[in-house]
Amino acid sequence: EFGSLEYYVQTFRHGSDDMPSSSRKSKIYAMDCEMVKTIAGPELARVSLIEYSRSCCGDDDECDERVEANEKSVVVLDELVKPRRPVLDYLSEFSGVTPSMLENVATRIEDIQIKLLSLIEENDIIVGHSLENDLKALRLVHNRIVDTSVVFRGSNGRKYSLRHLSNVLLQKQIQKGCGSSGHCSTEDAEAALVLALRRGRIGPSFQLKENTKPQNVVSVFHKINRNDNSKSLSFAQRNEGSCVCVGSNDWISKYAN
Repeated sequence: EFGSLEYYVQTFRHGSDDMPSSSRKSKIYAMDCEMVKTIAGPELARVSLIEYSRSCCGDDDECDERVEANEKSVVVLDELVKPRRPVLDYLSEFSGVTPSMLENVATRIEDIQIKLLSLIEENDIIVGHSLENDLKALRLVHNRIVDTSVVFRGSNGRKYSLRHLSNVLLQKQIQKGCGSSGHCSTEDAEAALVLALRRGRIGPSFQLKENTKPQNVVSVFHKINRNDNSKSLSFAQRNEGSCVCVGSNDWISKYAN
């Protein structure tokens, strides 16, 4: 019933052979989508697209400011989308989308496709985390992508969450809704963009540290307690990597924070 209403579209070069596109440089975008569950499966409910700003400081004495400026971005698209099919679950704890938010929304997926095609050319780069899900939800085909879930995949093939990568590598907490407000798609897109930019600037050394040998967590904590100089460091820093701690709040507050 609805299949004929939704088609895949592909980005293209703006202009033609007779009227070539302007000599603009390829742009870098970051994208994130939120989906709801319909009778046909996941369906697009929100899309956010940010554009990397190439502005930077030219003074080498202001390196930190230049790096920070190089990670700036602007939101070029952030819209709610009305699914065509009946929604079974808004997945609000993850998507942040509620029934009231979509009640008066008239924008459909084809409207978003038109806007994306007017913004993104085939030579532009799209950054995201697990982009296959976003592109499928958008019914969008684009060949130049940087997927941080692949770039930062562990040596054993493990795929790390965007939240974990941002927390450890960027020292920035995202997706802090804890089931109440859900994810923020613009925030997730920005985190993926910064991860990709730093990886490109720093190189392969910008990655999660993987312990080659299993460690006894109890012995790690004893080592921490014996070394007062490590008190100011986070547990992830002290353990040279990330760790999941399970225990009572008092125990975690005393030993893991």
